[in-house]
Amino acid sequence: MAESAGRVVWTPDGSAFLVLQKTSALALSIFKVTLASGKKQRLTFSSDQTPGDLDMAISPDGRTIAFAG
Repeated sequence: MAESAGRVVWTPDGSAFLVLQKTSALALSIFKVTLASGKKQRLTFSSDQTPGDLDMAISPDGRTIAFAG
C-alpha cells in the first residue's frame, strides 16, 4: 500500500502509479509504485531544505515525467 501527500498519477498502461511522499520533515519526492510487485521506487531526490516536489504529470508514452518543485 502507498499513501500520497498529493495527487496520484497512473502510468498510461495502468501497471503502476506515481505518488508524492515525505522524505524529510519538509520535503516531498516522487515515487513509482508497481502494481504487480508492490515495489516502490524513488524517482526524485528533493533537497531536505525545500518543500520538494509539489505536483507531477506523466507523458502519454509513459517514458518521462514532468514535476514542479
